[in-house]
Amino acid sequence: CAPPPPGERRDKRGEISSGGRGTDDARASASASSSARWGLPAPKAVDAAPGPVQPSAVSSGRDSLIPSRRQQLEVALRMLNDLVSDPVGAALKMDPGCTAQFVEQFAYLVPSTAEFEAARRCCGDGPLLTVAEDFVLRCGRVPDLCRRLEVWKFRLDFTERCRAAGARMRALANAAEALQTSRAFTEVRDMARELLNRRDLRIADLPQAMRTRADNGVVTLVEYLAVQIGDSFPHRAAFVPEVSATYHIGDTGWHETSALVDGVVTMQQEAPAEGGLKEVAQSQAAKLQEEFQGLQAKVRDLCLRFGEDVEQDAAQMFSAVAQFAQQFEVAYRGRQQISNRMKHWQQQQEHQPQPPKPEAQVHARPQPRLLAQGQAKG
Repeated sequence: CAPPPPGERRDKRGEISSGGRGTDDARASASASSSARWGLPAPKAVDAAPGPVQPSAVSSGRDSLIPSRRQQLEVALRMLNDLVSDPVGAALKMDPGCTAQFVEQFAYLVPSTAEFEAARRCCGDGPLLTVAEDFVLRCGRVPDLCRRLEVWKFRLDFTERCRAAGARMRALANAAEALQTSRAFTEVRDMARELLNRRDLRIADLPQAMRTRADNGVVTLVEYLAVQIGDSFPHRAAFVPEVSATYHIGDTGWHETSALVDGVVTMQQEAPAEGGLKEVAQSQAAKLQEEFQGLQAKVRDLCLRFGEDVEQDAAQMFSAVAQFAQQFEVAYRGRQQISNRMKHWQQQQEHQPQPPKPEAQVHARPQPRLLAQGQAKG
């Protein structure tokens, strides 16, 4: 590889770029606003040593890093570069598009002060920097890098927890609103109770109960219900799309959601003070608490309306509604075939020979012979 022209250098891909000082100044300028916003010192370019550019470790025959450490950095940086093209640049601006796991992996690779000093003495801004040497030098020019990574990781962690808690609460609130406003579901639930002759049937037990076979053994109760609704009350089948919001509950447990909100409240107490992050975390935690209290009141009103236990896991109730709606939807689409099966069974019953009815208990007429004997005696 031929050396680049004077005043230029090769980057880690071997391409010729402008001198190191100009590149460092550009990086420092690009990250200055981000550093100021988070209350951290702005990174500054390290002045190049006076005189000619120092040769790299490769050209001088000296090694600035232990071979095992160099290999570790090169392998790990290839993995990080698959996620983010410029890990150090992402750290400078605390890129919100990264993940907390990425920051943890980055923090594991941060070079020590001794490694940075050795790399600066041995390599300087030489034209043949390796990937590991370039990473060590760039990290060393970022003041308080470890603290910056801590703030960055907290910000990503806290934002993700708030997002997850908010998504779960919205799913539960939408499901509660769907049940509250669906008149058709209330009517279908009452029909199911009449079929089962159980006025105290809980919504959470509805899917299992409706899988029971009818007395004839030909259809299940949910299939029989679908035929009855299709024949006499077709408007009640509209409850299926009306409660579709319950399909998005999945494994969103009520207690897990409550624990997630409590975790956000606890986490905001440990928020760093840099850049007003503590105030932002407190505001977001208070907002989540207020939304969860509103959700609790909405679910309580719903349980009272349906005569359900207010202490039950509301997420299980919503999941049961989703299962029942899916069962009914399948049966309703096939109600014609189900009706044909029922008619066929009825026809079979009509053509089967009926067992003889027991004869009425009546007094037998006396035999003629006995009657003659009686007359003779008389």
